[in-house]
Amino acid sequence: MTHAEADAGYLSWTNRVFSAWRARVKSKGGKWCYVQVTERQHRGHPHSHILTTADTFDLSLGHVFKKRESNLYIPSYSREIALRSDWLSDTVQRAGLGSEYDISIAGSPEGASRYVAKYLFKQTMFEDTWRKGWKRVRYSQNFPKLEEVKTDCMVLLSEDDWRWLGKRAAVIEVRDEKVGLDCKYHLRHADTIIDYKSIS
Repeated sequence: MTHAEADAGYLSWTNRVFSAWRARVKSKGGKWCYVQVTERQHRGHPHSHILTTADTFDLSLGHVFKKRESNLYIPSYSREIALRSDWLSDTVQRAGLGSEYDISIAGSPEGASRYVAKYLFKQTMFEDTWRKGWKRVRYSQNFPKLEEVKTDCMVLLSEDDWRWLGKRAAVIEVRDEKVGLDCKYHLRHADTIIDYKSIS
């Protein structure tokens, strides 16, 4: 379909999925709330990353074929183990969203937070290529509100932010290996010490 057709229908298609999912969870006695972050694919069509409390109630291990860079020795598609749901597959197709979906289970609040932040702070989120009134971030009314905490934290988005940090911080304590690797890479030209002692 064209870029304009995708933009025109995307909101109603996702609303159909959300309505069906809400009804399914309610009928099973569960709680359903979500955050949806929508961004552009490389070809310009919208797609979403959704963090939700809801189960599909039929998750199973299956496989998907994922496209990858190929050459004479590497095929253009790889078969990978993935979580699948017949119900979700049918629902997204009936709603008009096609057959592509990916499911993964959040391992920790910190991991979920990093996942959402990665998409919230992508440069494409700030580009004005969206229809007027389009909400790139949507969340359910029952999404839990956290208490506001005063903090002296700063968001590290650009290389300038990392350079600023590298000039001012002598030691940085990291909570996990992934954060440590990110710091090690971005602060590779600084004299900052990465302290791994706090990792349990």
